[in-house]
Amino acid sequence: MCYEVNVAPISPKIALQMIQLLSGMGYYKTPDGKDDYVCTTKMIDTVGEALESDIPNWSTFDTIDIGIASMIIPVQPALNLANACFENIISVNDFLNTCTLMAVSSNYFDIYDDYTEIFIDEDTHAIALIANYLRNSKQDVSGKLFRKTFNGIQMKILKDKYDLGDIKQFLGETPKSKMPWSEITLTTCGAKGAFGPTLEQCLSSYNTEWCRDKNFFDVDPKRAGIQKIKIAKKGEYEMCAWGAGNKTNTGSGNVFDYLYIIIILLLKFNLL
Repeated sequence: MCYEVNVAPISPKIALQMIQLLSGMGYYKTPDGKDDYVCTTKMIDTVGEALESDIPNWSTFDTIDIGIASMIIPVQPALNLANACFENIISVNDFLNTCTLMAVSSNYFDIYDDYTEIFIDEDTHAIALIANYLRNSKQDVSGKLFRKTFNGIQMKILKDKYDLGDIKQFLGETPKSKMPWSEITLTTCGAKGAFGPTLEQCLSSYNTEWCRDKNFFDVDPKRAGIQKIKIAKKGEYEMCAWGAGNKTNTGSGNVFDYLYIIIILLLKFNLL
């Protein structure tokens, strides 16, 4: 008996999802050659090879999207596909810019809070497969966990594929151990009136190594009197700020005893 079969092309992201689904239907062959599920192995190999051969036809966005998504599928052809994708993305800036676009277009991955979709479609980024991976590993799918997983993949790619070494240094982060202070007090450095101090006044007043290092301290040349310090992009900071005020409400402005305590939690997603 013969059957007529309709044949239609499928998109790369749908083909990648096929690899993810097939990898859950039976074990892919082991590195030592043991192959208990020959059909599964054959199908995964066939789809993987077809995807790799098609990479030159993909846009930069699709190549990075599929490359990142491939890294959460635990079979060798998926890893081979990821490697092939990033061999075609020479510029680290292209990679970082695409990752930023992915984050912004998904509200920094908050759209994946309680993500329940099982199958991705043509309008969905391939990285949505990360949500499937989290669900299949019995984890609650949330925007926070998705960000953490995506960030881990991104850091690994930057280190392994673009040979950037100290990723945090590349991204402009200063390890806490290298910060010149754990507590710092900024003053007017003797300046009075409506305008703050100049850089020269600050250097004379503070007279420390860190104030002479523009990696950590400077006075904004475009906004007179505005002192700038460098701190780690991620951390919890307590800031105590004194400001001029008029406690007696007389309009004289001569009373300066307003104290504001501000607790700030600064979170930085590691993208440029």
